[in-house]
Amino acid sequence: MDVPRSGVDVLNDHVVSEVDCIDRMYCNEYVPGLQYVAGVVGYVHKHLGVLVASIALLANIGDWFSAAVRRFARVLCMLWVDFVRGQRKGRWDA
Repeated sequence: MDVPRSGVDVLNDHVVSEVDCIDRMYCNEYVPGLQYVAGVVGYVHKHLGVLVASIALLANIGDWFSAAVRRFARVLCMLWVDFVRGQRKGRWDA
C-alpha cells in the first residue's frame, strides 16, 4: 500500500530554498525544472492547462504571489520595505 506524500516531501524533490539573513525575509526560490524552455512549456501545459506558453501568463502568477505575500505581511502587521534597484539592503530608515 502506498502512503500519500506530504507537500513537504514533494517540494523537497523540486524546490531549493535558502536562508540568507535572520533579521529580514526575502524570497529567492527557484525550481530547477523551470530553468529550461521545455520545463516551462511542460508546466504551462500540464499544471495550468494552457496550450500556448505566454510570458504574460507567468507574470500574472508572479503578480498574484507578490500580492499574497504583501497581504500576509499586512495581516501580521509586519514591516514591509520596498527597495529601489541598486539600493543597499544592510540598513534603511523605516
